[in-house]
Amino acid sequence: MIEVSAETGFVIYLAAAMVAIIGIWLYQHKKGKAKEIICLPTKTYICEFCSTQYLAEVVKPFTRCPECHSLNKNIYVKNNQKKPL
Repeated sequence: MIEVSAETGFVIYLAAAMVAIIGIWLYQHKKGKAKEIICLPTKTYICEFCSTQYLAEVVKPFTRCPECHSLNKNIYVKNNQKKPL
């Protein structure tokens, strides 16, 4: 049997724990990079009632304001100017 002092055993234990932690971190990092982010086509709209700017899908004829929950016509903001769709 191989004799190992307490100090050497502790160093081996710490090294094994570090290798395990780094291995798990690398696995999770590589796994997270593989995900693809899908973005819906959105535009910035402005509420007719409370003047809040918000993002909404382009295909909807009416949008609901997240602040006051009122329905709005699609008037989007581009370069700080209001333009109807």
